[in-house]
Formats: sequence, C-alpha cells, structure tokens
Amino acid sequence: MRSVALVAALVSSSCLLTQDLGHDLPSTGAGGSDGSSEPPDVSCVGQVEIVSHPFSHVTGLVRVVDGVSQSASPVDGAIVRVCALTDPECVAPLFDTQSGPDGAATIEMPLDPTDGFVGYVEVGDAPAFMNLYHVVPAIREQGFTLYAGVYGRKEEMELYAAVDRNPDPARGTIGVQAGDCSGGPSAGLTLELEEPGEETRVLYLELGSAAPARTATDPEGIAVLLDVPPGLHVVRSRSGDVVIGEARVAVRAGAFTTFFLNPTPLP
Repeated sequence: MRSVALVAALVSSSCLLTQDLGHDLPSTGAGGSDGSSEPPDVSCVGQVEIVSHPFSHVTGLVRVVDGVSQSASPVDGAIVRVCALTDPECVAPLFDTQSGPDGAATIEMPLDPTDGFVGYVEVGDAPAFMNLYHVVPAIREQGFTLYAGVYGRKEEMELYAAVDRNPDPARGTIGVQAGDCSGGPSAGLTLELEEPGEETRVLYLELGSAAPARTATDPEGIAVLLDVPPGLHVVRSRSGDVVIGEARVAVRAGAFTTFFLNPTPLP
C-alpha cells in the first residue's frame, strides 16, 4: 500500500539529525535493528544523558519534499512554522515562513537551557493538511537541516482503510519510527500512549505494508497511532516491560504528527 511507504518516508525524514544534538547513547553492539531475530538492544536504558548546549536560539534549514512522489521533489510555497509544544494548534507561531522553489526554508527557534527546542515544526498546505514534525532528541545545534516530506488527505485515508476505518476529523494521527540502543530502528518494540482515546488504535507495519495482526514493530520500527485525541500526548516505546524511550508531542485534529523515537532519558 502506497500510504505505508509515505509514512516510512515521513518518519525517517523527521529524524535526520545526529544523536549528539540531544542525547548521548552509550556505544553498544547491534541489537534488533538489523532484521535478525535478536531482541531489541536495551543496554543503554538508564544511561542516556542530555547533552548541554550554549545557545538561546538556533538557526537551521527545513527542506520540504513531496512525500507522495518517488522522486521526493522539492515543494515550493509550503507553509513552514515553528511552534511551541504548548500550542498544538500553532495559534501563535514562533517563526513563520514558506519554502522556496528549491523546497528550502530558513527557520529560527528558541532553546530551553536544558531541554533544547521544546516544540515542533509545522509543514504543509493549510487548511488542506498539515504535518507536525517533532525531533527526538530535541534540536540543540546551529546549522541543522530537517527534511520534511509532506502528503495529503488521500494518503491518510488509505492508512485508515487498512483497518476498515475513516479518519475522525476531530482526531489526529501519529507516525513513529522506534529505535533501540544500537542507534537504528528495531523490531520487537511496542508503542503506547500514556492516555489513549477510546477509539485510538496502534497499527504496525510489516515490510512496508499495514499489518493489522502485528503486535510489535518489524525491523523498520514503524507504527501508526490512529484516532488520537487532540492535545499533548506522551508516547512510549517498550521492549517487553522495559521502557526505552518517551516523548511528549502535540496532536492536532486532522493533522499528522511524526517523529523518530530513540532511547531517551527517563524519569
């Protein structure tokens, strides 16, 4: 199904930043991220540390590409906004611009002294369809580049059709690519919301296709959370009973939130 490939591209493109921008992952051997039957590598859990930074603001580049086409061609004139995490509707953008003919847009974002950039980058064609990109670990370095693939309502409906649903216009969707301590995506992980809605469903992918019967990730580590209530949500990745990573993200009705969930510092 084409929509699954789109989700994979969207989630992967939201995580091009190197790990040292936010968290230090201790060096480990390969875990479950290579397609083998090895279980996920959880050896770094409890050892992941936040990397400090000296900046109050950082400037970087967003490159907007067409997530539908195989060529991932640049998108001219896309809305690009920097938004605070506490503003899921992006009513008061921190920075507001558009992509140029080459798909590029220069943005500036404020940094929290400890947590880095606490927010998301909104990309799309309002009011038609918006993509909310979170970067986990948070951006902490000047001169970053974020590749943002965008897609639309038709592709969203294809995802929901895999489980015989139509998208609820009052809810949103989350796409996650989950990784383990090896630093890459991993098989055998489960994704959960701290406070799911009654209609929320986790849909895992298998070899690039929706697999409603799956109960954990395949080696590409991708899951889609359907019909998520709007607002702020904590998303966790697990290997069995072991929490590997968690992130607090914004979800908006009728929009698509996406990020890569590496191992993170845990409470």
